[in-house]
Amino acid sequence: MFSNCAGDDVMNESILERVNKCKRTFMLSELVDLQRVQSVRMPNGVNFCVTQVSGVVVYGDLDQFAPFMDKYMTYLESKQ
Repeated sequence: MFSNCAGDDVMNESILERVNKCKRTFMLSELVDLQRVQSVRMPNGVNFCVTQVSGVVVYGDLDQFAPFMDKYMTYLESKQ
């Protein structure tokens, strides 16, 4: 999985842009496949977390919560 940590040369803007253009992916502390989201824990004042069906827990910053939920809900609505 990709890491979006500061100073990480692996994740460049071009890859991040490609991830964000995909309808089924979102970059938090790791790449999240929206099709594999099991639960989303609401923000706790510090961060929020997304649990994947594999059991992997991915953390996001508070400023990522609204964009993540918007993209996740759009994805879910497209499956109705």
